[in-house]
Amino acid sequence: MPICSIHPLPYSADPIAFFARIREAPGAVLLDSGRPAAERGRYDLLSAWPLQELTVADDENGAAYLQRLRDSLKALGTAQLPDGCELPFAGGLIGF
Repeated sequence: MPICSIHPLPYSADPIAFFARIREAPGAVLLDSGRPAAERGRYDLLSAWPLQELTVADDENGAAYLQRLRDSLKALGTAQLPDGCELPFAGGLIGF
């Protein structure tokens, strides 16, 4: 079963320094909430080393691709957060 690892970091208004440590890793991605400038921003997310990369196949329509994404998400199962970790989400898919 896949493991979702969570490593809380101290807050920084600029997450670039944290991201610099993993930016060369396969699948590295930074989702910056834009805080403090963005009022509604709450979480910055850094991720790398994906279990799988999903792309649209040449003969695949949008609906089929979305279904394949849903199926892949379901196959991941439920991520378990460490005790005391209060996040509204854990695991999942990141896309761009």
